Amino acid sequence: RFFFFLFFLFFLMIRRPPRSTLFPYTTLFRSLYEAAEVDGATSFQKFTKITLPMLIPILFTSILLRIIWVANSMDVIYVMTGGGPGYSTYTLPLYSFIKAYKFMDFGYASTLAIFLTLFLVAVVAGYVVKVLKSQGSME
Repeated sequence: RFFFFLFFLFFLMIRRPPRSTLFPYTTLFRSLYEAAEVDGATSFQKFTKITLPMLIPILFTSILLRIIWVANSMDVIYVMTGGGPGYSTYTLPLYSFIKAYKFMDFGYASTLAIFLTLFLVAVVAGYVVKVLKSQGSME
């Protein structure tokens, strides 16, 4: 089964989708830039009024995934730096781990872990609500 899974992933990586499915909105974007050019917009105005609003959902998703990744990367930080020098590489999961297993303060560490979990749930729930509202699914 594992070999089939690896073969499937390899197939997905080498398969090239048709250009029309990869960039379905290129003509729409091109027409927006052409209309802005006809209206006399500068390149800065095109960036702030057309490009940036199109990139905001992508940037928001990237930031959300980065927050989740940092929350899950405690082991890498602990193995590589141990939280040092000083407290410069402390993250909330690493701090919780050190409080629990180095200082044996399990109550405080579990409170930190619950706080982190609730924070991540709130961030993801806010993102899901925003995406559903933008798609018109929630009314």
